[in-house]
Amino acid sequence: MKRLFISFAISGLAFSQAIAQEAMQETVVVTASMIDEDDLSETPNATLRVRADFVLYELSYINSTLDPSERKSEMKDMYEAVLREVSRQPGLTLLAGDAFAYANIETVTFDEIYANYGNQGRLDFVVRADVGSNETYQRVRSRVENYVKASGEVGRSQSILDEEQYLGVSDLKSYRSALIQTIWDDIYTSSNPNGATDVEILGLEARTQYRPVGPLELELFIPYIIEYETVIER
Repeated sequence: MKRLFISFAISGLAFSQAIAQEAMQETVVVTASMIDEDDLSETPNATLRVRADFVLYELSYINSTLDPSERKSEMKDMYEAVLREVSRQPGLTLLAGDAFAYANIETVTFDEIYANYGNQGRLDFVVRADVGSNETYQRVRSRVENYVKASGEVGRSQSILDEEQYLGVSDLKSYRSALIQTIWDDIYTSSNPNGATDVEILGLEARTQYRPVGPLELELFIPYIIEYETVIER
């Protein structure tokens, strides 16, 4: 699976520590734009499809007020507005950063995430939307859009909700045993039932990999190799 690197620069020791803790967890995130049929040739036959636990959306606010002090004041009010509103939205969580480097909003301060680029101020957030058991992607997206609308826009602040979706699984390890069982079932089925078959399997010690295969669906796999040696009894 192709690796996607997104750079993320931010000040503040507390934020850096929070990101490091987040990276140690078994939470995985992948952008849905990485769906590529050509990858099927590199995917083993035995895979496990699972429903995403959550979807991430990148949400940014920009402000072009000319006076720096007034600009920062408006963005501080904007920051407080999005925090206040998210507490009223069940199933939504506000994070600081971007989809591949984020931290809980409670672990950062406004000054740590507020940035100035020339005459423009900027705040970068991630909105995590938990996926309900029968929920469609359209419904998930609507909940996030309604949250952004309800938060409003303070002064000359403007919201930018990115159209990209990032699918997430909260605990990748929890699917490991089911994936291994799927692989063994496939190996057993493909072995020759009419003779003695020696099987050598390589690669099952590797970490689980994943790719998006639908709006709210991920495919888990391990890139293993099998070598068969069969003696047919006549």
